[in-house]
Parts: sequence; structure tokens; C-alpha cells
Amino acid sequence: MSVNGIGAMGYPMAAYQNRRANSIMAEGAFAGRMEQVQKSQMAGGEFALHYFDHDEGDHAVGASCGTDYSVTVYEPKDFDPANPVYKVKIRDKDGNETERLVDVSKVDPGNCDYIDMYAYACHVSGNGECPDALSSFMGAGSAAYGLSGNTYQDLTKTVNWMGAVEEMMQMQYDAGNLQGYLDYKKFFDFLTDENPAKAVQKEMDAADYWEREFDRIGVNAPPSVKKAWLEAAEAAGTDGLGTSRNGMLSHISQLMVQRVLKGGYSGNSADILGSSVQSAVNAAKEALYALEHPIGGYQDNSPEVVEARKREKLFYQEFLNRLKGTEI
Repeated sequence: MSVNGIGAMGYPMAAYQNRRANSIMAEGAFAGRMEQVQKSQMAGGEFALHYFDHDEGDHAVGASCGTDYSVTVYEPKDFDPANPVYKVKIRDKDGNETERLVDVSKVDPGNCDYIDMYAYACHVSGNGECPDALSSFMGAGSAAYGLSGNTYQDLTKTVNWMGAVEEMMQMQYDAGNLQGYLDYKKFFDFLTDENPAKAVQKEMDAADYWEREFDRIGVNAPPSVKKAWLEAAEAAGTDGLGTSRNGMLSHISQLMVQRVLKGGYSGNSADILGSSVQSAVNAAKEALYALEHPIGGYQDNSPEVVEARKREKLFYQEFLNRLKGTEI
């Protein structure tokens, strides 16, 4: 997911990330093709990103700029992965520089400022824990600061970044951008797993998650349909929207595709299952057929997604079996 691709239009920030281990070309060759100091012309004037400053032996792993600031995250020459402390340099539009050391193991994504969260996102993206973290963090800036972006004064203001990422995630879902939704959700799920403050959400019963998802598409369905939905989800370990027992989304299900299509055409995405047993049967049969007869084109065939589709198929089968003989 690119920074400008999903939810970040109009967000005045340029971001760059570089890792020795994953660099396409050697750093020296790459640097030789660029100026020592890269300039960005923003609304507030011209200033330097300082991405290639290595005077102290530090290695830049990320740089960003806004209307009146630039931020560069450095991996110190004595960096210890077991004690991940990064050096962050902040410059205002007049060139005044401040420096902060950020121990990312102590950063709370639910309650920290831009500087700490940027260092955190650079870290988990660069070491592979959550490869899309940096781009998702950048996009979440639209939720945290609005489309006009943040300023130098905003850099030290505390933000609930988990809430911002969740807001962008839901925005993509509502807009029908399923891939964008999944991209943000990967980061959100990662943050949820990492943050003890969110542990209470993981204690929800699986039925609570499945009932919540049912209400997204079965607002007018009779009680017998909801009962069949919950029982089928229990049997399959997932519901028709791909929600597993821990509340996490495993993949894009066919009922989710129906929700997006119906929402886009009629504006009523909460009524996929209709108001009768027969309408729910029809929706499930349509989803099952689409699952068994995929349209040509790219399809994620990773082991995890293949297994998720098997559980999705089992859900539809269990759901339909439970609706047989039910009063229509």
C-alpha cells in the first residue's frame, strides 16, 4: 500500500525508508545518484530532508516532511536489536534542530506523539514484524490530523494511533476498498497484539464478534437466520465475513464482496441477507458459488488464505444446512 494510494490524498508528507539488508542497490551507488541533501518544496517553503547524513556513523531508516518540519529517524552505529533505541532529529522550517532518543520497546501506540510513533513504525516495518506499518502509519495521519496534515507544533502532541489506524481501516471498508481495509487491518491487528491496553478486546467471546458482523449485513434478517449464522460460525471457526474466533479478519470473503457491491449500487450494504430465510439462503448460495467458481485473475493462494477459504466454504455449508426447514 503506498502512502498516497489509500486514504492519504492531500496529506502533505513525503516518506522514505531504506534498509541495508533489503536495499535494491548498494547504499553508496544509490547515494551517488542523488544529491547529498534532498530538497522538498512544500507549502511552507523549501527545506532539507537530510536523509543521507551519516557524519556520526548513524544510518537513516526513515525521513518525512510536512509543511514546516522534517523528521529523520536514524539507526545508531551501535544499534542493538535487543535494545532498539533510535535517534530522531527534528528540524523546523528555519533549520533549528532538536534530537530525541526513542526506545521503541517502550512506545505505546495508543498514547504517544508523532515522533515516537514514526520511529516505532520505521522499526517494525524494517525488521519485518509488520512490513506495511510505515505506510499505514502515514495514511493514518489523515485521521489524526485531517487532510491538511500536521505541523511542527503537532509533532509532540499525544495521539491515539491505534484509534487513527482503526478509523482509516473502517473508512476503507465503508468505501468498498477491501484491499485497503485489509492493509490497515494488518497493522491494527499487529498493534492490538502488541499493546496490553487492548487485551480486554481480545477477551470478547467469539459469538460476540460474529454477532457484531452479522449485524453489519443482516439488519433485517429474522432471528432464525441469526441463530443459524452463529451456529455455523461456531462449527466452521469463522463467519461469512471471514471473522475468526479472535475477531480478526482472515481474508476477503464472498459475502464481504456482496456487501461492497450492494452498498455501492444501492447504498444499503447492511441488508445483504434480506428480511427472510429464503433471501438469506439465496445470499449464501450465491457466495458459495462464487467461492467455488472464482473469476480469472490474481488470487492469493498463500497457505493461510487457502485454509481460510476452506473454513469459509464450511461456514456456508453449515449455514445452509441450518436454514433447511426453517420457517421462511
